[in-house]
Amino acid sequence: MAEGIRKRHSKGCNACQGKRCNCKAGWEASIYLASEERKLRRSFTRESEARSWRADTQAAAKAAPLNTPSRITIEQAAWLWLEAALQGSVRDRSGHIYKPGTLREYARSLIHRVLPAFGTTRLSDLRRGEVQAFVDAMFGVGLRTRFRTDYFPFTEPSGDVSMECHICRGASAKPGGDPCRVCRSQGWIEIAGCGMVNPRVLVACGIDPDRYSGFAFGLGIERSLMIGHGLTEIRDAVEGDVRFSRAFGMEI
Repeated sequence: MAEGIRKRHSKGCNACQGKRCNCKAGWEASIYLASEERKLRRSFTRESEARSWRADTQAAAKAAPLNTPSRITIEQAAWLWLEAALQGSVRDRSGHIYKPGTLREYARSLIHRVLPAFGTTRLSDLRRGEVQAFVDAMFGVGLRTRFRTDYFPFTEPSGDVSMECHICRGASAKPGGDPCRVCRSQGWIEIAGCGMVNPRVLVACGIDPDRYSGFAFGLGIERSLMIGHGLTEIRDAVEGDVRFSRAFGMEI
């Protein structure tokens, strides 16, 4: 087997005991980054994909230095994003500058809900366990979460995180189950999305996609509030109407 390429078996596979493989094994490719004195690894479903990635990455490493996943924390990334949004260099999906009131509410939500739990976590270390902890804190313990591929117009590939419906707990999707308006009888509710920024988006922003790449993700705090309390209008969460905020024991 080629150097830097290895076959990965599941924990319960017979191959771990020297017997014939009985799992759907994958492949792992790795290269050593001498500048950082560490290995860069990636997993694939086919050996050909692993070989191709390793060859391309080795060529890129010789042409320009490669960096391993960032050590920036969620708190640092959050404040960098807010600063850029205040300056107008980061805009909403319509291309408009964020309103100051909207950014104040984002900052408030980060300070009171996200950063106390995940602020010190590095972006590169964020795992499903943190997402499950968020769902447990917001909607109660016992709801399952799942991660799957999805489609979003500005990222490719893309993925979404869904949680089990907190109203029907998935029963509406089963044969004979009563209909559920919250999850539309699907049993799951999407709460977050992520993906690699589409190269065309980078080109449109004047960024060279052959040199830079981007990762986008979002977990809607307002959407979580809507789901948890049965709200019908998301703008109520950011417009500053005290008649709305008093219902939650505070005035925004």
